[in-house]
Amino acid sequence: MSRVFTVFVGNTSPSVLDTISVAGAAQDLTGATVRFRMRPVHSTALKVDAPGVVVTPAAGVVRYDWVVGDLDTEGRYAAWWQVTFASGRIQDTPEFDIDVEAHDPLDVTGAAPAVGPCSAWCTAEDVDEAYPGGVPGDYADWTMAASQVLHELSARQFGGACTYTIRPCSAGCGCWDGGVGPLALRGLEAAGVRVGPGGCGSWASRCSCGVVSEVLLPGYPVVSISEVRIDGVVVNPLSYRVDNRAYLVRTDGGFWPACQDVGSAAGSAGTWTVTYVAGVSPPEIARLAAIELAYHLSRAFRGESCGLPSGARKVTRQGVTVDRQGVAFLARELRSSASREAKSSGLMVVDAFIAAYNPHGHRRAAAVWTPDRPSMGRRQTAP
Repeated sequence: MSRVFTVFVGNTSPSVLDTISVAGAAQDLTGATVRFRMRPVHSTALKVDAPGVVVTPAAGVVRYDWVVGDLDTEGRYAAWWQVTFASGRIQDTPEFDIDVEAHDPLDVTGAAPAVGPCSAWCTAEDVDEAYPGGVPGDYADWTMAASQVLHELSARQFGGACTYTIRPCSAGCGCWDGGVGPLALRGLEAAGVRVGPGGCGSWASRCSCGVVSEVLLPGYPVVSISEVRIDGVVVNPLSYRVDNRAYLVRTDGGFWPACQDVGSAAGSAGTWTVTYVAGVSPPEIARLAAIELAYHLSRAFRGESCGLPSGARKVTRQGVTVDRQGVAFLARELRSSASREAKSSGLMVVDAFIAAYNPHGHRRAAAVWTPDRPSMGRRQTAP
């Protein structure tokens, strides 16, 4: 097999279909039997060693049908066929790769570091639909790889709408008796503010004429709140809202705890968590660019020829000379006034996306912060 065969954990389909050849010609397997063997790439222990099926003997076509247990472990495996001819002679074929993948989401909760967007900008099926004739599984790795490359080239603007679970704790609150003075503590209790056993108060808004409890959620913009849980109990969604796509505001007169027992597991008594979705999803042109880039990356990795750059009108193969029409590249035209022109990839949709969203080649989006900026009015932006 000339390509990586991709299957998924727990599946038993599709079967492995291959053609055994010698010196480029199909091997005649008339009267022969075959075994399918597979091992982890960094081990000699066989994961699979089972009989295969000779589908078309004269053409050397063979098949192996997966059984339960063959694909129970994620990873990259090396596989080959062992042929036993009618004469009793044995022939092993060269190894090819079997990529066993799991449908696990990218961890964005802090349990593991994440680089780039929290999910691919397109799917393997998107690539196969745009460029029919391939095997969708071949593109599974490349959709994320293409998305990571485009995420960096577009100044990291579109990290995607990611799910976060945080355990808020106010930096201005001391969780010991000395954290809040006795007079202040009595004043908080008189005002109805929830006070923890160690002397903790609650967040309160400086933007309201009355006392409104709020929490600033990391990650902007906040798209939606999935769940708020205090002492293991889910808080009624009607009792809070999101302002300015950043602040979780209590609307039922209650107060968010200002501290918690971080030594206990989330969901235990004395803890509280917020699960929410935040971030900017890529635009449609970014999805189309990821499809285009994933397709060409996968072909290049397999050693297959790629299409010519858009606008190419003359190619010298040995000299690697490409003569392009001067107005063929939308990206170059859009960046003509840029102070620092980025190089064109030769892929029309990719260049159009980068030219539209990062024409000056910045590494990341600009940000402004000032400590004396006055408080601004706010509006409700999410339930």
